[in-house]
Amino acid sequence: MRPILLLVLAFSSVFAVSLNSHWEEKDTKWLSPLLEEVLKKKRGSLSSLHYAASALKLLKVTPPKDVAKVACEAAKKADLSELDNLYNVAAISADLPDCALSSAAGAQKSIEKVLTETTPNGERIFRALRTADRLNIKVRTVLSFLGWVFNAAALLDKPNGAKYFDKIKTLVSQADEVDKKFLQFEGGLTTTAVAVHGIMSLAEKQGKVPAVSKDQILLFSNYLLSRKHVSTEKAAFHLLKALGVLVNNHQLVPVAVSLVGPVMFDRMQPLKVSVTNVFGLPIEVTDVRVDAIPAGSDVAVVGNVRMTNVQADPKLWTIGLDKIPENEGFIKLHIKIESKDKRLIGTTGSSVLIKRSDDVVVDDLKLGVLEKEEQVTGASLHSVTQFSKFKKVFPLDPSKRLYLSFSVKRKAFEETLIQPHQVFVLFKHPSGAEVFYTADVQSGGTYLLDINFAKSHKDFEGLSGKYSAYLFIGDARIRTPIVWPFADFSVTFPPVVKPVEPKSHRVEYDPKPEIKHIFRQPEKRPPVIVSDTFTLICLAPLLLLIVLWLRIGLNFSNMPASLWTLLFHFGLAALFGLYFVFWLKLNMFETLKYLAGIAAFTFLAGNRVLRAIAEKRNMSLTKNLRSLTSIGPRAVVTWDKAERIRRNEEIWANPDSIVHRLPEHYCKRYWDNLLRDAKPVHYRPPTSRLYWDPVRKVEIEAENYPLLVLHPPEADEGLWGGEGVVKGWKESRPYTKKKVLPRHWVPKLYFPALKKVVLYSEILDKHMQITVTERALRLIDSHFGLDYYILRTPEIDLASKLGNRLKREMLLALANETYYLEDEERHNYIKHKYAEFVIPAEEAEWVGLDLNEAAYKQQDLEESHVPEPLKYKFERELVARLRAGTDLIANEEEFAPKTEESKFGERLLGKYLNPVAKRLRG
Repeated sequence: MRPILLLVLAFSSVFAVSLNSHWEEKDTKWLSPLLEEVLKKKRGSLSSLHYAASALKLLKVTPPKDVAKVACEAAKKADLSELDNLYNVAAISADLPDCALSSAAGAQKSIEKVLTETTPNGERIFRALRTADRLNIKVRTVLSFLGWVFNAAALLDKPNGAKYFDKIKTLVSQADEVDKKFLQFEGGLTTTAVAVHGIMSLAEKQGKVPAVSKDQILLFSNYLLSRKHVSTEKAAFHLLKALGVLVNNHQLVPVAVSLVGPVMFDRMQPLKVSVTNVFGLPIEVTDVRVDAIPAGSDVAVVGNVRMTNVQADPKLWTIGLDKIPENEGFIKLHIKIESKDKRLIGTTGSSVLIKRSDDVVVDDLKLGVLEKEEQVTGASLHSVTQFSKFKKVFPLDPSKRLYLSFSVKRKAFEETLIQPHQVFVLFKHPSGAEVFYTADVQSGGTYLLDINFAKSHKDFEGLSGKYSAYLFIGDARIRTPIVWPFADFSVTFPPVVKPVEPKSHRVEYDPKPEIKHIFRQPEKRPPVIVSDTFTLICLAPLLLLIVLWLRIGLNFSNMPASLWTLLFHFGLAALFGLYFVFWLKLNMFETLKYLAGIAAFTFLAGNRVLRAIAEKRNMSLTKNLRSLTSIGPRAVVTWDKAERIRRNEEIWANPDSIVHRLPEHYCKRYWDNLLRDAKPVHYRPPTSRLYWDPVRKVEIEAENYPLLVLHPPEADEGLWGGEGVVKGWKESRPYTKKKVLPRHWVPKLYFPALKKVVLYSEILDKHMQITVTERALRLIDSHFGLDYYILRTPEIDLASKLGNRLKREMLLALANETYYLEDEERHNYIKHKYAEFVIPAEEAEWVGLDLNEAAYKQQDLEESHVPEPLKYKFERELVARLRAGTDLIANEEEFAPKTEESKFGERLLGKYLNPVAKRLRG
């Protein structure tokens, strides 16, 4: 029974929340000087003075009198007409010694003004009520504004605050848990501290336990104590205020169990644990017991061990480590506290982690320098006394090897061998060079180091001289690591030739030499005759241009008569003049400086001139026909569309064809899709019936001649957005001159760029990996999702069997309402969102089928329906009437055979003159 009990206790301790920290005296000594510094330096900030003074009062620390006096005088000079100033001044006067507020004129008016605001703020409401409570002012509480403010509700009377007590659970549900250790609100320390203070204050006011679990209170306390070292006075005030309410209440008081001293303990000293509240004050405890659980295990090796209270300090409890068994590694101590105080929480889930530490000794260290092939014997080895250095200097060279063996034992139990985590030997040169070798553990627990310098001399990089050997031993279980210089060696190695490093691999940090550039001296100018001749040759094309203009004739009538025309030509003349001056005496940089201004002026003037010419050309009614008429371009029936229509006419012309038995809704959808023109993808259609040809200066009728697009079978397996393969021509030999060789045009196929993406269908609720184009992705984005794109795009623009199949599946899902059957809210959302696309299921199952698929479907439907003779129908009806009792003898006349008069010869001889008819009637 005892092992089962220990196992249950250990298992429960794994999942319990442990509070292992509390406010200590050193925290008070660290924080109080910072708060006193705020009182000295931040006299102009009332909020800082308030937070600092209130925090010092919560710490029970009295500030210096001169500092408190200066802060009090600064508070009394403040303007009390504002609520924030009034709140801070009231707090300062209440928390600083000898700082009573003489008068607070207008305080009640300011407080009631906040409580009657149409848009209440939780913090302002709390400040108003808190100020009224400090100044003993009775105010008219407007409860409709205070429902969600716990700090404010705690200041109301008990009946009015009771209806806000149930909202504590809603507030706590918004907290975030971090690493299963902390519980905090999104706003951080201030928000969490204010919430905890408000919850506990309201619970204390109502005299009820709040709707917060004990583990949540411990998680909140862990978070607050993890932020002990705050840097601002506001955060310190709210933190101390929240910790204070966790100590001074009659509902829930968390218990903090912490280890006194380091985690690693000496076996000769007792283990100390402090049991306090979050402020580090002792609590009423009758007994403390311990369960010891090794790390990595769930079973307690020792359970229910009683701890002893320290008489000098009632918050400390001790236990001798001799009562805890010898275990390597960490040990988790599960603390169980017994107390008569029912407010205490966290009495069974606290735990601390300890680890034993021991001193070790090095035993039987043997050292020897042997030849490379020499056997190890006792005569060739030297014993080294523990923690002493061997007096002899051993010579070493590549023909030798070093042999070292030793064992590591506990100092208290020398017969016990241990294997530390770090055991290595260091060879150190006076220059600072170091070489490490790790010792290998043997089967018996001893360590061995055998270095063959014929192979290991490269580790020393050819550096000879005297080396000191150190033995390093370290482990987490060892209290004092060992660094033992045990011997010196005189090492002689051949020099190592360093490989030549390529210059491209070198890293040089020296400054580069300065680059000094010397410009080349200008060449001597050519003779004047040569330069003049060259000038005339350069001006020859300009002269030729003027001659041709005079021969053809200049259209001066088309030139707009405006100032910009003169300025433009003036700019052109200035440009030519600048080039002429550049030819004579200017250099390139001076010319560019002048050219920038003249070119900008000429560009602006030329732009205005060209705009005037364009406006003059577009003034006629014919040239504005595009903007005045709504007639679109003349449609052209391409050969591929005509061929589709012809083939379908041949199919539908056959009266015996199955296509005449297809559903009417499918036939209508099929012909609409057949006669529809696909949306242009690879070309831009004209937007007007007529357009102006600026070359021939005539109006030309535009034709909408679509570009033929080929859709390969691969297009049916993806969503290409209407794109396909386009047949075109490509110019060959693009770098040859026309006058040298004629250019050729070769056929070329242009393919769209494809890629695979994962798309999500909201109606079908599934992800699909589909081959798409960039245009398809843009269309999906413009339709705000794959479902809208598939449902709103015509079948001819989808140009994909996959797209048509998805449309059919979506319409069937909408018609049958088979989407999100387990989520009613999501089901109603989809139903309302896609209500415009809902059609009957009988019509939806035909959507997206081509003519062949529809014919096969109709044929399957007809073959599945077997005709039934009418006699079986009449037989069922007769049996039904007999069972119902509606078939009587009197009704047999209805089913009796009837005789009909002969009509033979009546048309020829009449009814009564026909003897054949009389005979038949008789």
